[in-house]
Amino acid sequence: MTKDPYKVLGISQNATDAEIKNAYRALARKYHPDNFAQGDPLAEVAKEKMQEINEAYDEIERLRASGGAGSAMGYGEIRAKINAGRFADADSALSAIPEANRGAEWHFLKSIILMRRGRTFDAQRELGLACELDPTNAEYQRTKEMFNAQTTGYGQSYGSGTTRNVYGGASCADLCMGMMCMNMLCRCCR
Repeated sequence: MTKDPYKVLGISQNATDAEIKNAYRALARKYHPDNFAQGDPLAEVAKEKMQEINEAYDEIERLRASGGAGSAMGYGEIRAKINAGRFADADSALSAIPEANRGAEWHFLKSIILMRRGRTFDAQRELGLACELDPTNAEYQRTKEMFNAQTTGYGQSYGSGTTRNVYGGASCADLCMGMMCMNMLCRCCR
């Protein structure tokens, strides 16, 4: 398939499995060849469109099963778990994706989970990897900028080259800033 299967179905790559199925079903109802009388000039166009829709759906299913464009669960569903505060479930779903298939979205979502768990340094590393793997993703870049803005003046900003112990000996200001950063990152995912 040469076309982006997500565009064919009119959905984002972060769509949940339910959203993918709903989009597929809506298009299938619209373009199903049974909707057109034999000899209708639109029947052939509908047949081609239906084939394209089926191929797109199959490709998305294949990608998700292999972890290429999301896990078998789908990154959209992992985001939903994060937004619902189900971090352990989201982390388990991310961990189930093979290392070879972990792309920018995987590292971005992992950074959110790590931030919520107070593992600031690890969250920064994962967010940096997400931005390196997909430097044109505006969401990742905005999150990184917000994170840097929130940490400026409180020790290490991302990419400053300065290190500090984020696990022990943190001041109240550091802890408060960490909590504010976590809140900002979670709002960004919604």
